[in-house]
Amino acid sequence: RAYVDDGAVQYGEEKSFTTLSAFVYTASVDPESITSNSAVISFTGVNKLKEWGFHYSETEVSKNDPVKKEFLDADILFSDLKRNTQYNILPYVIDKGGKTTYLEKIRFTTAKKYADIELADPTIFLYNDTYYLYGTGGDKGFLVYSSTDLQEWNGPAGVREGYALKSGETFGTDWFWAPQVFKYKNSLYMAYAANEQIAIANSDSPLGPFTQSSPFRKISGTTTQIDPYLFIDDSGKPYLYYVRFEVNKPYKIYVAELESDLSDIKTDPLLCVEAESGWEKANPNQSVTEGPTVIKHQNLYYLFYSANYFGNIHYSVGYATSASPTGPWTKYKGSPIIDRLKIGYNGSGHGDLFRDKNGNYKYVFHVHASNSEIHPRKTAIVDIDFVDSESGIQIVTVKKESFKHLQVLLP
Repeated sequence: RAYVDDGAVQYGEEKSFTTLSAFVYTASVDPESITSNSAVISFTGVNKLKEWGFHYSETEVSKNDPVKKEFLDADILFSDLKRNTQYNILPYVIDKGGKTTYLEKIRFTTAKKYADIELADPTIFLYNDTYYLYGTGGDKGFLVYSSTDLQEWNGPAGVREGYALKSGETFGTDWFWAPQVFKYKNSLYMAYAANEQIAIANSDSPLGPFTQSSPFRKISGTTTQIDPYLFIDDSGKPYLYYVRFEVNKPYKIYVAELESDLSDIKTDPLLCVEAESGWEKANPNQSVTEGPTVIKHQNLYYLFYSANYFGNIHYSVGYATSASPTGPWTKYKGSPIIDRLKIGYNGSGHGDLFRDKNGNYKYVFHVHASNSEIHPRKTAIVDIDFVDSESGIQIVTVKKESFKHLQVLLP
């Protein structure tokens, strides 16, 4: 309210004024908009702007990085992104006077995307704190997936284009079925079926390659032989449980001791189980018991097996017990322990029992693609428990609520 005129201070009428508030532009990403391949970047105050947009990068972002710009819509769809990838955003605005202002940087990560693993006759092998999953999946060999927590799987991870065992490097040209990976005498082996015969290959790594030296060889036998499961007893003796059958004849599970070098069968095979009871004969025209898995629990041997044709909706899992690895076997009267009624999925069967890192038993198996389609069969897992019974023999129970499909993280 003062001014100077010719060196003299003069006072005039008191005046007042109010400064204009600065307009603050913002840019943000709505967490709900983030998918596996896109996100929405939203701007405020665009009615006062000439242009707005952002530079973007998967590393530290700068003004020299690619840019997306907009002139009409406050929301910019940022699409065609990589899954499970971090993006760094440098937003900017240009007002109607042509002034460019850079806003606070934004960082977000696109969502992960998963797909059901489609392996039949699966098996899981725990090695050096990592789980390895194998199964039936085609005529080229056996793919392998890996996981550290049984929740998120990666792969296929085999050294041969995703395969841990590939046709041409071991016995078999097609019909690669029902693999099992195990450790024996400080070496890794895979027992499997191909060309409806059984073979055993070895590797230095769970990722393969599982191979045989030439000439390739199979386990000797006079009939069709599939679904191998190798069990090492406390004595160190290796036993092979497997399925034998002939055309239009029942599929039956047998056991034989193997040579100590696993080169061939050492003893005559003994019958373990065959289809007899009602649940095992849902399809009276085809008698099938297959997919054996054997463990020793509290000085008793448990033989898990599947019954019925795998394409039957009543394909199911039961078990039998014995005081000896070679039998005789007593079937559990409460079988099946896994079937479509208990699990809720058709074709539930042919799997492998294993312990997780905490020592808990789990059963990995396959189910049909849907209630109307068999293929592609999907890999699933449930928790298994042993509980006391009046007979003094612990019985096997399945925790239905633990059922889940195994899924692979997509790249």
